[in-house]
Amino acid sequence: MKNIFATVCKGRRKGCFMTICERIFALLASDGREQGQMAKYLGVSKKTVSSWRTRGTDPGAEYIAPIAEYFGVSTDYILTGAERDLRLKPEDVELLTLWDALPAADKAVVKYEMYRRANRAHLLSAHSLKYTWLHIQPV
Repeated sequence: MKNIFATVCKGRRKGCFMTICERIFALLASDGREQGQMAKYLGVSKKTVSSWRTRGTDPGAEYIAPIAEYFGVSTDYILTGAERDLRLKPEDVELLTLWDALPAADKAVVKYEMYRRANRAHLLSAHSLKYTWLHIQPV
């Protein structure tokens, strides 16, 4: 992705911060897309998108996730201008793969044991405890 922040902030004072609106329109410009295309994707009128730009107002919260999806960026980027690295480490992928393969009863036992060891067993629901307890009783 291009350094949009540097482009929009060019000529401004040091410590420039883009608004959400500025960030969205910088993304539009950098991708060579038009306001009308984004309006159609969001299911709003061109006038609505245009008013965000002319008034400098940010779109409503209900549009943030669809706008991020439209540009292929995170909502964090739309809101703050910074992407978080949310990639999983290989060992996390391995654990999640093993977890997904467990039957529901075993997942309940593991979950109970994790909460118990963290002194947080009281946070489990009564249903969860009952289900878990039935499966860990000696036969």
